Amino acid sequence: MLRRPYQGDVIALPFPDASFDIGFCQQGLQFFLDKLAALKEIHRVLAPEGIVALTIWSSLPPWGIAIADGLTRYVSAEIAKQSLGPFSFRDPDVIRGLLVEAGFSKVEMEVLVVERLIGPAEVSIPGDMASTAYASDVAKLDIVTRTAMVKDIAKALEKYRVEGGLAVPQEILLIRAAAE
Repeated sequence: MLRRPYQGDVIALPFPDASFDIGFCQQGLQFFLDKLAALKEIHRVLAPEGIVALTIWSSLPPWGIAIADGLTRYVSAEIAKQSLGPFSFRDPDVIRGLLVEAGFSKVEMEVLVVERLIGPAEVSIPGDMASTAYASDVAKLDIVTRTAMVKDIAKALEKYRVEGGLAVPQEILLIRAAAE
């Protein structure tokens, strides 16, 4: 039994065939360069009748849309498009096709809505942007422009304001499939 965390390449897992009964991938599949190879490798390490559970964003969330709109106005349309990249892999038919091609059966999908609790917009928006691939593009803006962008994004998210910050809905696709 694996009792320690392990970090490795999802398309070359260092485990024997049929090593696990359950596989879980939370918000990862959309980032894998070779999604089919990753799913085939997950299938390989699952025992017959093993189950994989995956979560993937299933729509553009209000948070992402507000950030992309702000980036469009203050940075560039190209950077805004880049910011939405993690939400671009969400077509259930494409996902189902990849799972079936990887050897999975009994593919079940359901959309769940989770509430993303975020701290105060004035802190959370810049913090989120600082942790992204486009952080350097935002950092190039002068302080007045960055402040205006954050205020515009916060205004777009105003209807999600709760005590202490924001509660923004986000749809995820929960997928379960069986190894054959």
